Amino acid sequence: MDISINLLKLNKMRKVLTRQERREEKRKNEFERTHKYVKHHITNSCKGGKDNASNLILLEEHREKAWHFLFGNMSFEEVAELLLRTCKLKHR
Repeated sequence: MDISINLLKLNKMRKVLTRQERREEKRKNEFERTHKYVKHHITNSCKGGKDNASNLILLEEHREKAWHFLFGNMSFEEVAELLLRTCKLKHR
């Protein structure tokens, strides 16, 4: 009886490891270059940005994903201000 319980635990551990490996593989490939281009709003549409040519740029898909991973829905101006404030604080 103890052997069967240990085997069940071992099988569950194997499933957890394979799920964990799948997650790690997914994270690894998350920012993989696909050479697909996507539209990226300079001023976010949720903040009133329009879908016209002056407010859109083309970015490679992995760069656009990385932007949103790092900065969420911040605009270019907001990111620039954040980086400048960080530099000023660092150099005081």
